[in-house]
Amino acid sequence: MRISQTAIWLGAVLVVLAVSIPTGYVLLTNEADTTADHYADRGAALTNEADTTADHYADRGAAMGEAFVEGSESVALRINGHSVTVAEFLEVRAEKSIGLERIEAILSRAVPDDDPAIENREWIEQCLNCYSRFFEDDSKKLPESFVALFRPAYEVSQSYDVDVLTLARLLMKYTAYDAAVEAGYGMTSTEVQAAVAKDQYYYGKRGLTVSETDHRTGEAYQLFIDPDPELLAYIEAVGETKYWNEILPERKRVDGTVRKWLTARNTVLRVQGVPSVEGANLQHYAELIKESALEITGELEIDATRDQALEFLVRKFRVDGYDISLTP
Repeated sequence: MRISQTAIWLGAVLVVLAVSIPTGYVLLTNEADTTADHYADRGAALTNEADTTADHYADRGAAMGEAFVEGSESVALRINGHSVTVAEFLEVRAEKSIGLERIEAILSRAVPDDDPAIENREWIEQCLNCYSRFFEDDSKKLPESFVALFRPAYEVSQSYDVDVLTLARLLMKYTAYDAAVEAGYGMTSTEVQAAVAKDQYYYGKRGLTVSETDHRTGEAYQLFIDPDPELLAYIEAVGETKYWNEILPERKRVDGTVRKWLTARNTVLRVQGVPSVEGANLQHYAELIKESALEITGELEIDATRDQALEFLVRKFRVDGYDISLTP
């Protein structure tokens, strides 16, 4: 089994290609599911004030929120005409910097595969595509064979200035959004409001277990709402009013637009029998970025160019096993 380094690095970006901090949900499943106790235990662990991972998440949320607040509404750069503020650039820069630090910490926890200090060995082996709080807990040792999966992508990232990683993230976000709009997709104000209201509902239920119904099967299940210290710290930094009324609605608008486009695009690619839908999408993203228009205004010192950001992404994708090729 092989972990997707691109998926880890991009996280939600490959789904919505936007910078957002979603409220966390932990599925408990129905009572008949033999894994219910496992999920319930994990849910209980997340509410424990002694959780050693909480500080990492809170620190990350606070750093991103504080970077956003400290930034101005002045335009740092324009991507295909979309204005990216100094505040947005600084927030993404903070996210990327902290992300690299956390991967560094994971690499430092490697021990031989047969080391008895490794906990939850079976769970790690079954969850190679997960990036959970377990991997954020610096007290937990990790098998060398698992940690080795992170190294190639980390080494690629380390060979570029963090501004290059930041610009790459923003280029993916706005070029994908443009492609979605050009293809005729968009979010209505009603859809955006509904998406925000859903997050507000779960935010109010954080740390609790709520009953939900699967809209596809009609089956009832239990959902544990992650207290999410990262989100709490972020909202505290930027302010609840600004987050719920300005930041989140804009992110939901972009996220939802790109999600609609990707859903339709992925369906077409599967019908066409494309061997790797993700690979085809990454190729398309690289082509969109190659053809994008970038203007750096000078309001903020940015040590990155579009070509550097594209080079970084192509190298990153290739490390993860995708054969991305661009014509000169």
